[in-house]
Amino acid sequence: MGMQWLRNMFFKSEKVPQIDSPSLQKISLNNPPTREEGRKAESRVLPRGGNMDIRRVRTCERCKAVVPLERVRLYPKEKGKDVNVLVCDTCCNELKQTVKQGPPKALIKNIPPAQPKLYRCNRCNYSFRVDQVKVGLLHRLACPYCGKDDRLEK
Repeated sequence: MGMQWLRNMFFKSEKVPQIDSPSLQKISLNNPPTREEGRKAESRVLPRGGNMDIRRVRTCERCKAVVPLERVRLYPKEKGKDVNVLVCDTCCNELKQTVKQGPPKALIKNIPPAQPKLYRCNRCNYSFRVDQVKVGLLHRLACPYCGKDDRLEK
């Protein structure tokens, strides 16, 4: 009678399971599940409205399914940051597959053959060679000795 009074005091809902129900006995901390029952629980995703001990289940942040704590994985949200996401093992496997595939790679264009030209800086009298193909793409045209580009001549 004491348990019934306590249940009625805290839970006003009709959906509260009885203390002697088999589903509640399997989940309780005093009666841990057997090895066979544990395997069955690992192979399925728990329903949202199921009667579970909230200390032993978590919600997947990707698919919003309620899963046992044994099936929850931490997955990095962004590569350079220390932020993780709680996901179920199926979502974790899907995320790993997308990372392995990665985005499609862009084609690399070949650089045309070198066309060196001789330049001279009238400011410091330094002579140097410059590849005309790379000017503007990889570096700017300037004297490597003084760094100026106002008095260059071919």
